[in-house]
Amino acid sequence: MKQTLQLLALTLALTTGVHAAPIINEVLSSNRTVFADEDGDFGDWVELYNPDSAAYNLDGHFLTDSANDLEKWEFPDLEIPAKGYLVVFASGKDRRDKENPLHTSFGISGSGEFVGLIDPDAETVVSSVVVPPLERDQSYIALSDTGSINYEVTNDPTPEAENANNVVVFSVTGKSFTDSLVVELSTPSGKPIRYTKNGRKATLFGGEDYDGPITLTETAMIAASVSGGPVRTETFIKISSELANRDSDLPLVIVDAAGRLVQTSFEDMAIGVLEPGENGRTSIVGDFTAGSRGAIRTRGETSNSFPKKPLRFEFWNEDGDDRDLAVLGMPANSDWV
Repeated sequence: MKQTLQLLALTLALTTGVHAAPIINEVLSSNRTVFADEDGDFGDWVELYNPDSAAYNLDGHFLTDSANDLEKWEFPDLEIPAKGYLVVFASGKDRRDKENPLHTSFGISGSGEFVGLIDPDAETVVSSVVVPPLERDQSYIALSDTGSINYEVTNDPTPEAENANNVVVFSVTGKSFTDSLVVELSTPSGKPIRYTKNGRKATLFGGEDYDGPITLTETAMIAASVSGGPVRTETFIKISSELANRDSDLPLVIVDAAGRLVQTSFEDMAIGVLEPGENGRTSIVGDFTAGSRGAIRTRGETSNSFPKKPLRFEFWNEDGDDRDLAVLGMPANSDWV
């Protein structure tokens, strides 16, 4: 609710002439090849954008990755130019010399976390976003659409530049469901969208042109893109209505595999990870903290004969290559047991 009010205030400022505050414009939390710092290191980074026609002074403001510690890292006395960008490396190097690149005292988790720009009063949130789990070199960008701001994942980071608008926006993100689910796709670029339901990249001879809401009645991995844009994939797994009320105090992993699992070969799968909510319980119907296409098989020699068999699985991307994901607070990887 706080972020909704904040974005509304920004929209009003842009239309009424009141000075608009900076926004968190882009976050990259698993930097490997995008935008090196002055030491040649590829640290994580946060980009701020000043939408106002006047410069904005950041003196005394704070940047944080914790909603419980709003004074985590303080800005020096410097300005963001009008309509300008400022990249701050979240490297842990803690550098505040305004004549050189800035570095926070903390890093950003690839598993996802809160990032906030805080007023000098150490209480008011100027701009904030909850960054989801990101893969290597993916970023989370702000997109303006019909007067509001939404955030989307992109494989096309744009530090110190206008965010790419060739991303596909999903009306609902990956989740488990019963009965049916309606998914709508859009893009700020207005270009035609092409998609598949099997998690593979759409091609000229494989895939469909998006022409309206997609009604799902079974498990699907929707991989969608516009021409020249990055592929965005969301996983939706249908479960039996008999399981709808199941919950646990542990995280849950749901797998929908294409066939009977054996040790000698992988089977295609859709996978979703659910974690406990504010009440400490994990519902089997809900939004995934991570979801993916992949493959799964049984594992082990003697243990493979047990009624409950060990399993090995891999996360795959739309091209069938390994996809590194950080799940359950663990480092990103593509192969799991």
